[in-house]
Amino acid sequence: MSNIDKILAKKKQYESYGEKIEFQKKILQPGDNRFRIIGDVKFVYEHWFISADGVPIHSICCKDENGKGECAICKKYNEAQMLLNGEAELTAEQLHNARIIVGEEIFGDAKFPNSWKAREYAYFNVIDRDNNWCKDNKHTVILCKSASQAGLTSGKGGIFNEIIDVIDENGDYETNAYDIRIKKSGRQMETDYRGYLDKEVALTPEEKQYAIYDLDEITRPTPEDQLIKWLTIGVKKKDDNAVESKEKVKIVSSVKKPANDVHDVKEDTLSSPEPTIKEKMKTVAPKVEEVEMAECPSCGKEIPITSSKCQYCHIEFENTDDIDM
Repeated sequence: MSNIDKILAKKKQYESYGEKIEFQKKILQPGDNRFRIIGDVKFVYEHWFISADGVPIHSICCKDENGKGECAICKKYNEAQMLLNGEAELTAEQLHNARIIVGEEIFGDAKFPNSWKAREYAYFNVIDRDNNWCKDNKHTVILCKSASQAGLTSGKGGIFNEIIDVIDENGDYETNAYDIRIKKSGRQMETDYRGYLDKEVALTPEEKQYAIYDLDEITRPTPEDQLIKWLTIGVKKKDDNAVESKEKVKIVSSVKKPANDVHDVKEDTLSSPEPTIKEKMKTVAPKVEEVEMAECPSCGKEIPITSSKCQYCHIEFENTDDIDM
């Protein structure tokens, strides 16, 4: 890459700072799922956490592929661990909040505890063999577990582990030219995945020319100032200066609302408002003029705070099928 190309690439990076990169997904469905992996794999650490106003948020961590690095959510998790392992006496609220962060207790109406700890995901470009989208658009798609998750969790025993087994048995998918089949069965906590060699077939000249997604671009870390905003102010646009809730939980943290020094150590507050964006929020609907709006953590559009699904990008909130426990 020439010097001018590097400069222009950096300009593009600055202009897109904080923007979410959209891409087409191949979502694993019940039954057989067939695909061809194209190119390299990208390993990324990601978080699921709760904003200051009780909204479930997904973010991409700044950790590198070797697990080095620490974002604002990592700091929250590490601080919660230190509080639980320390000798200082905690209030009931501090104890409950720390246990929520490390995944020992549930938040609000959540069905299962879910740790804020960074989890590793694997991203692939693939050609979808189950429909003609790639052929019609001359482009690959990204292999994903579900509509609300990107990539595949790379933990032992999951989809990625099945792909590893197929590759281990059959060799490099590019050199040996074969497709992979993942069979999905069961649902929720009983979901099972099994990987198989589907068939050996060379890519066509047309398929070799398909455009692919830049994995570095679509896995850019969530900006630190955005994480701090979510942790200290929340997602809701209304009344940013005063987040009110019936229940407030405090924890000592080095993360605060951006000011002169975002690393000042102070005590911040995570609030647990009722209701939150969850399945059980389908109670009595408020009048239209009284509907409270929030920012969708996926596409950034304004949606009713009581939504269980974004009407623009269609991401579903707190779907336990989509959360790895």
